[in-house]
Amino acid sequence: MCNTYDYKGAFMSSATSIRLDEELKDRLKTLADDRHRSAHALMLEAITEYIDREEKRSQYLRDGQAAWQHYQETGLHLTAEEAEAWISTWGTENEQDAPPCHR
Repeated sequence: MCNTYDYKGAFMSSATSIRLDEELKDRLKTLADDRHRSAHALMLEAITEYIDREEKRSQYLRDGQAAWQHYQETGLHLTAEEAEAWISTWGTENEQDAPPCHR
């Protein structure tokens, strides 16, 4: 494994290889040239954005599962009408706090 020093000085990084078909490789080079950036920088940005998005998606799903589990255990909820009435006050002079949950 090849280790390289990160130029920002934040951490050491290790080299990883990735196989790209010729079409994708050409598209990457064209985009890198258009953006005046390296293909490496574009790949790092794309991978980082993908991982960030998927981590947030995973957390969103875990939060939803936890909320469902909490509802199953307690029965606490708002009706759609109660939620709609509350949300309709957002951004108005009469904005209200969330109504209390009930069974």
